[in-house]
Amino acid sequence: MSGEKGQRFVRVDAARLDTLMTLIGELVIARGRLQDIARRSANPALSETVLNASRLIGNLQTEITTARMVPVGQAFGFCTLKVVMAGPSVAMDSLVLLNGSSLPSR
Repeated sequence: MSGEKGQRFVRVDAARLDTLMTLIGELVIARGRLQDIARRSANPALSETVLNASRLIGNLQTEITTARMVPVGQAFGFCTLKVVMAGPSVAMDSLVLLNGSSLPSR
């Protein structure tokens, strides 16, 4: 969204993103098969079309993968808090290291 200041967010169900990840994986496999067929054929139009489709599939893969990424703090923050809080109750020391994130203080 060029020209806009700030970021806009949309909530998307994680299961839907997982489905998109699966579908893009299947598209990448199909892309490889198409590239093999185009290489073996002597059809320049087919080769050009497969090249364009490959570029689009690669861009789509990058965007979906980026959209699926969750900051480490969000993914593991709850588990980390549980480990830190449970340690003293079972008389065990705990050490959790997360680079780029801070632990909530007790």
